[in-house]
Amino acid sequence: MDFYGQARLLADFFSRWTDCRMVLFDRDAGIGSKAEGLDLHCHECYEIRVPLDAAGNPAGAMELVLPGVMHRAIPLEEIRDTFSISFDPLILRYRQETSCFFTSPYEESLTAIFSGLKNGAALQPAFGEECRLLLALLFLRAKAAAEPTHGNSVELMGHYIDHYYYRSNFSIRELAQQFGYSPNYVQRCFRKVFNVTPREMLLECRMRAAVRFMQKKQYRIKELAAMCGFQDVHHFSKTFRRYYGVSPSGYAARLKKEKQN
Repeated sequence: MDFYGQARLLADFFSRWTDCRMVLFDRDAGIGSKAEGLDLHCHECYEIRVPLDAAGNPAGAMELVLPGVMHRAIPLEEIRDTFSISFDPLILRYRQETSCFFTSPYEESLTAIFSGLKNGAALQPAFGEECRLLLALLFLRAKAAAEPTHGNSVELMGHYIDHYYYRSNFSIRELAQQFGYSPNYVQRCFRKVFNVTPREMLLECRMRAAVRFMQKKQYRIKELAAMCGFQDVHHFSKTFRRYYGVSPSGYAARLKKEKQN
């Protein structure tokens, strides 16, 4: 299904979805137990997820995740039955379709509503109805991102890395395929625009995430490594030390001491 087919479908089912219940994730507690912790991640954008039934219609409560809140990644076996929207920029993933960047005049209205929920505001029933209507309009007026210029396509690739850094199998080849370029071309573009390679940006995103996780809660090093996309704990610890001049356990001890003082 092309983007406009997806947009029409989503606008239609949001306009018909009368039972638009919403679960707000505005804090880390309750999003994942320690046993589930290895698939947690966080990012600095809003994200909406909706489960789908076999016909592609909403099949449960909508989840709204606020920026910086640790939450569960969508398991591969659930992607077929899910669609998600991330904001800033707008990224749509519908079932197993390739991620698509798009624009809509209603993004600003939605994020203005979301921003009022940052401080644990109560989720009123009217909010769900307003959100449902705005989501229908979001897709009714949606446009696939314009054919990117050299500069802003690299910006979008940077956003893509920032959103999917936690996937241990993330590859530059995949990134290039998402945007229709060769891996070598992507490498050259990143060096020209960001003065780093895609791999270096990926590691930087993972290190920032590691610090955010450590500031929120005490995790074992193995858990931190997995949450940040590392399969090898030694590689994670070595990379962390290179970035911050101290081991992850040393950094965690320093944070603990600062909190006690």
